Amino acid sequence: MYSGFFGLPFPCFELYKQNNDKRARQVCVDVAKSLKQLADGVKEYQGPNGGLHALVDQPDTPEETSSIAMCIASIKQAVANDWIPNEYDGFIERGWDFVKNHVSEAGAITGIYTGWALPAEQGRIIMDQSRRERPWIPAVILHAANVMTS
Repeated sequence: MYSGFFGLPFPCFELYKQNNDKRARQVCVDVAKSLKQLADGVKEYQGPNGGLHALVDQPDTPEETSSIAMCIASIKQAVANDWIPNEYDGFIERGWDFVKNHVSEAGAITGIYTGWALPAEQGRIIMDQSRRERPWIPAVILHAANVMTS
């Protein structure tokens, strides 16, 4: 399981908030149940340094920066909006410390899984390569920073 796309349900919540559509609300309720299940799952797999492993359930893979950034931002937003219960403070704090420890004063980000699903499924974990073609990496970290400091 790769944890990186944890926050994708949030547009559903935003649409519901903007339009107050009853059908969208039911989708949000269902998505919130899944979101809690995901939050509980990643919480159990958090590594000793606060990150999540590149393959979450495989502790022999390196802890990865962008996935924990997405997860902590998503969980913090979900808790702040009462979509899931507030029972993740320790997970969020350890994850945020992990992210901060992987961003240098100059803004260099390390500990990023830069491969995609197929290499990972083949047992090849590709870290910190080809970041120039992946502008989402700093965007993920900046989003997490915005959520964590707001």
